[in-house]
Amino acid sequence: EARRALLAAEVEGYCEQGVPPALAGEVASLEALAFALELSGLAERFGRPVGALAPLHFAVESRLGFAELHRMLAALPGDDPWMSRASEALSADLFGLQAKATAAAVERDAGDADPAVAVEAWLGAEAGAVANLQSLLEELQGQSAPSLPALVVVRRSLARLIEP
Repeated sequence: EARRALLAAEVEGYCEQGVPPALAGEVASLEALAFALELSGLAERFGRPVGALAPLHFAVESRLGFAELHRMLAALPGDDPWMSRASEALSADLFGLQAKATAAAVERDAGDADPAVAVEAWLGAEAGAVANLQSLLEELQGQSAPSLPALVVVRRSLARLIEP
């Protein structure tokens, strides 16, 4: 659901810039292709089917707030070229961190467990970092319009959790 809302927001943003709706939908969907490539790489690395990894990917996305962070990034004003570049760079960083987080969860997954259980098994050893991240995410969600610097701070907290 969060991913659909993010896609719709991206399409709307492109349309506001004068991009025809059909093209806006295609461009916004390109990130889904990147997601599919990430999953196929993880499937090859871990010798598991892509279909088995997708639920873990979405559980990581949900638990760590990646979709919400992307939605917040998409809502930032894009009238300044440097702001747009910074937002795009941060978005790319978040996708990379999500891929690493998914890989970490896959390493903890027994293959038959609920994806949320695998994610929690991985995060269990990082309780302090998870609590810090949750606090930051709650603070962001309480703001009407989070700023780019605030999102950068959350990205750093995610990186500390995922790349200790």
